[in-house]
Amino acid sequence: MKKAYKFSFVAGGLLLPETAAIAGRYLEQPDWEAIRREVEAGQLLRTTRSSSRSRYFLEIRRRFRVAAPFELAFITGEADLSRLANFAVCCRYYQVLGDFMVDVVRDKLRLGDRSLGNIDFYAFFERQTQERPELEGLSDSTRVKVKTVLFRMLSEAGIFDPVTKIIAAPRLPEALVYAYQQAGDSDALVHLLAGEGK
Repeated sequence: MKKAYKFSFVAGGLLLPETAAIAGRYLEQPDWEAIRREVEAGQLLRTTRSSSRSRYFLEIRRRFRVAAPFELAFITGEADLSRLANFAVCCRYYQVLGDFMVDVVRDKLRLGDRSLGNIDFYAFFERQTQERPELEGLSDSTRVKVKTVLFRMLSEAGIFDPVTKIIAAPRLPEALVYAYQQAGDSDALVHLLAGEGK
């Protein structure tokens, strides 16, 4: 049986500024307990609610478990590098996002279809339910939330325009492509709409 999808990204999407702040602090001092204390004290993240800061910290720390050191450095850098490296890490951690990129977004672009709508998500979800029966137990409101935040993450990554409903491959900085090639991480390049499919 396939590993269950994680949907905890619905708490905040890519969390771009928060992820960059935590990555920067971790690269300065790789001490998760010290970083947690800074987050709880409101010294590191912009959000004012303590519960949100704690939730974001835990989610970002989980994502970093699957991140390569070079990705953390990119996440703290220039905006395009940061958002794209962050998105690649999220595709790796949240398999549902990575699968959606391969099975829907990438295939649509290959066929010359650049539109992306609710029907694409729900058709994908139904196909996945055949292989992942646990998805049948998700409420309609949870499915809507997953779709909404997943589309927002695509928008934050520069892959989807929520107004025109158009998808496009982002311009990938050469340094990022080279780093993934050197790491042998073809999946990241696929998720970023470069390289060959799986």
